[in-house]
Amino acid sequence: MIWARGLRARGGRWPSPARAPLRASQHFAGADAHVDRARLGDLRDPGTDRSWMWSAQARDADRGEFTEAMRIRLGASGPPEPTLRGVCGERLLDAAGARASTCCIWEATVGHGLAMEELHRFAVMGDPRRELEPENFVRSRPLGRPADVPTAAVGSLSALDVGVTSSATAPAPGEGAAEAMWQRKTRGRDSVRGELEELGIVYTPVVWTSHGRPRPQAAAAVPAIARAAARRRGGAARAMERALRGRIGAALALRGARVSLAPMAPLDDGAAEPGAGVWRVLAAVDAAAAADAQGSAGQRLK
Repeated sequence: MIWARGLRARGGRWPSPARAPLRASQHFAGADAHVDRARLGDLRDPGTDRSWMWSAQARDADRGEFTEAMRIRLGASGPPEPTLRGVCGERLLDAAGARASTCCIWEATVGHGLAMEELHRFAVMGDPRRELEPENFVRSRPLGRPADVPTAAVGSLSALDVGVTSSATAPAPGEGAAEAMWQRKTRGRDSVRGELEELGIVYTPVVWTSHGRPRPQAAAAVPAIARAAARRRGGAARAMERALRGRIGAALALRGARVSLAPMAPLDDGAAEPGAGVWRVLAAVDAAAAADAQGSAGQRLK
């Protein structure tokens, strides 16, 4: 094109998309917008996976959730004006979506489970004996579950404890939310860490932000698990790593979208907590199953 040739003749350069988050973060640096700066820092981190954005399956699965995940990346996931939270009608939702990202604990827990299951799926490829959230890991607390995913792929038997946190939960501007969660998890396991070490088990929190930025332990665990899976399955380690990173990235994007959409749902039948409707559905399913079981028993008696 003529204008493009003129740009090159004058020594101009194409604008670099990779520098766009950096320029945007410099723009927000002059304002009191630490949530936006944290978001842009997460998005431009080399460890943040973006492959889900080009996945046809992700786009076709639920257009509303995919659109909301993209709005979260743009910092526009909240309502245009501050609005009362639909579930409780008490807290205000901001335009940047910071409040919504920390509001719905139910959907956040479900999304954490999605990421945990993806990590476990690949860990089992390398070692089929590994259970998800096993019990009897600690003798003093046999019912405790200090490990989401136990694996020896990282060099020693490790109890990987998966964590996902919103950038809006940073304790102060300039401090990392993932670092804060890692410290909380580490302090929370002080009472059992010594007992785990006696058994040769290393407690290791692996934390991602809701935008997909991994903390160093998480960034190291993914390729290690992928290499172990590739050795056992006979595949290419790089391809296995890309697949694992992509699936975790998609799970985190889905988590973020559902957490963002949930607070804007209207209050339904007096439900005061996220997920209350789900519990009613499960209760109805249990009741139907119990009724069916009683009917079957009556038929046998006849």
